[in-house]
Amino acid sequence: MVHAISWAKDVPDNQPLTDGIWLHAERNVGYFSSVRLLNRYILNNFVATFTITLTVVTFVMCLGAISQISDKLAHDFPWKPIAIIFFSAIPMVLPFSIPISSVTTSLLVFERLSADGEIAAMRACGISIWQIVSRPILFAVLLSCICLYINTELVAKMHFLHRSTINAHKEEIVRALLTPGRFVYDIPGYAVYVRQCTSTEDPHRFNVRDMIIYDDRPGKFGQETRAGAGVIEMDEAGKKMKIVLSEGIAVNPFIEGRQGPGFIRGSCTNIIDLGTLAATSYRKRMADCTAGEIVDDMMNAGNSAAYRMTLAVELNQRIVLSLSCLAFVLLGIPFGITTRRSSSSAGIVISLMMVFSFYLCILLVDSLAIHPTMRPDLIMWTPAVVSMVLGSCLLHRMR
Repeated sequence: MVHAISWAKDVPDNQPLTDGIWLHAERNVGYFSSVRLLNRYILNNFVATFTITLTVVTFVMCLGAISQISDKLAHDFPWKPIAIIFFSAIPMVLPFSIPISSVTTSLLVFERLSADGEIAAMRACGISIWQIVSRPILFAVLLSCICLYINTELVAKMHFLHRSTINAHKEEIVRALLTPGRFVYDIPGYAVYVRQCTSTEDPHRFNVRDMIIYDDRPGKFGQETRAGAGVIEMDEAGKKMKIVLSEGIAVNPFIEGRQGPGFIRGSCTNIIDLGTLAATSYRKRMADCTAGEIVDDMMNAGNSAAYRMTLAVELNQRIVLSLSCLAFVLLGIPFGITTRRSSSSAGIVISLMMVFSFYLCILLVDSLAIHPTMRPDLIMWTPAVVSMVLGSCLLHRMR
């Protein structure tokens, strides 16, 4: 009413006082409707850019899984476990792709608004910087809540499904991954490499060239066997892999305790038992536990302070990674506003530097989990708190 009366002072004497009050009310309605329109415009731009960026970043981070799946499909691997392995891997990428997309979006959107003079025009109309950035910040809070659920619940369940599916089909995976130019480490105690692998008329027989076998089983003292050629035969049950080597067979070390290779004339046969792969069941690890399960383990840890601190660091790390969306947006907006359009790639470079610094701090603190007295569970919050405080201070200076 005070403002209305002040507006009413400008009303001519022959005009009723109520006309001045209604005039000010109409101006207020127009002002707030304009602010809502601008907020909707900024939010729409932010969400659209975020959606495109998230799609691109997630696709790039899933290229490794896509490459492995293409190898399995080329070797007639069953499609059902392939689908489970692939779609369970996507949620494990989201806790990293969502924060990266949020900081990139903040820099790109507000860099464009600033370069086009839209930020200056809004502030000239009396709209504060906090009103301008309110909707993207609220959207970042929503993203942090989504990431919190993904990090504490969904990722753990999908990680357990992913690893247990791989473990249940280890025999097929070993046969599918026996591709040229790649080491296979899925066979316990072995690492196998072939430069060239060609099929024969027998579907269970393959000719290979330049084969390397590392045998790290107990009693084999890390033997390395190399051969220029060889034949791999699978039995019909798929439980045994017979490798017959020929052409310049070299074994190093040939005798335990003696350096230097030994050479074998003729042929050499190795039989690898793949049936042992299915004998071991997958056991849950810390990455497979939800937040509730981690808390229960902390309550039952007893006097093991180191183990309890390891669980606490894991739990706090998941929460901090979820808050990185809000921290990155608060820090990315002022950097985007102050970045000049002349450097089109500046936003991408700054976002990469911010993300690298943030996650580097997380990794460094995670390495302190074996030192409970240093309270790494509390130090873990430092990158998120510093980023949010610094971003808020930079925005406050722009008001």
